[in-house]
Amino acid sequence: MMRYCRGRALLAALLCAGTRCALAADGPGPLPESWYFEPESVAAMRSLEGERAPEITGVTWEGEPQSLHALRGRIVVLDLWAIWCPPCLPALKSDVDLVRRTGPKGVTLLAVHDGSAFGRERWEAAKQAAVDRGCTFPLGLDAEQEDKSVMRKYKASFFPAYVVIDREGIVRASGIQPDHVEKVVERLLSGGSDTGPQPEFPPELFVGGEKRLTAYMALEGKPAPAIDAAEWIGTPVDPRGGGITVVQFFSSTSAKSLQSLRTLARQRDEFAKLGASIVAIAPPRDDWARVGTIAKENASGVAVARDAVRDKADAAGRIALAMGASIHMPCYVIDSKGVMRAVGLKPERALDIVRHVARHPEKERMAAAPPPPKPEPDAKDLKSQSQPPSLPANAGTSTTR
Repeated sequence: MMRYCRGRALLAALLCAGTRCALAADGPGPLPESWYFEPESVAAMRSLEGERAPEITGVTWEGEPQSLHALRGRIVVLDLWAIWCPPCLPALKSDVDLVRRTGPKGVTLLAVHDGSAFGRERWEAAKQAAVDRGCTFPLGLDAEQEDKSVMRKYKASFFPAYVVIDREGIVRASGIQPDHVEKVVERLLSGGSDTGPQPEFPPELFVGGEKRLTAYMALEGKPAPAIDAAEWIGTPVDPRGGGITVVQFFSSTSAKSLQSLRTLARQRDEFAKLGASIVAIAPPRDDWARVGTIAKENASGVAVARDAVRDKADAAGRIALAMGASIHMPCYVIDSKGVMRAVGLKPERALDIVRHVARHPEKERMAAAPPPPKPEPDAKDLKSQSQPPSLPANAGTSTTR
């Protein structure tokens, strides 16, 4: 039976994770429950699955400081361990083997040691134990302050606690037994999406098709955040207000995103018949006067929101970061309960998904994708919008706060 150490104060309490069941066959579907520690121990950790991984600030690193932001694009495995935890030591040796086999494929392992007072007293011994086992991956000492502790951020209550984070910075598995960590990593390396629930909609409805971003798939089924905009053009829309909401991120400088916006706007009457509203969200640093002109010319009747700045260091705004849209300009369908049902879809297929969601308030898999609509001629010439219009900065806007 797999054993692990639970609680910083219960130093000698080695608890069983239960007898292992036969592994589920590889293939689409959630990870087998037998890959996790016992349910009552990992429930809090697993609540992070599908969410953006909390940053690992406050760690004292041996050598070069590490951050999840800097590692974006690589699969990251966090091993939260302690020298006083007997199962943690053989797990370190497994970590060495994991890095040797998968490191060249784009996997980074970060080992963060217990930062409690008891753990800090044994930090030198922990470093030596890692060296003795051939560990060459980054090794860090967790913060002692609870508000900065990695253990606290990842809701871990035992050692060793493993978390697997995908290339987009999304937690894909949390609370996995050491013996099964590499299986999760291999699934992610294969490019599959089989560490999460089965998608509701066929892949051809989404940008990228079969290779659509796993980060977007992980968001589906999650509650949508409020659209806390700095400014609005038109009537503000709350995706949690009882109707279906179609959200399109766009930029006045991106021809592709403007085409997506026009595609949705042309179908706004059809969306309205289904009780759906369209919201277009512009980045916080976009020229708002230019956005106002574009909205009038390309998206009449569509509510346009200006994203709010969350941090001066972030290029994306608060809403984009909350909805996982910090890199691309995705399209979303949010149902009447405020749940993100489809993320990263092709705008021309949004109406198909809204029709399905209107018929199926509860998630029900779409058997087959309908044929794509015939493209409509577009009289707009994006080149004519290459220069910002000379309008007042507050033209056509209303400030909500």
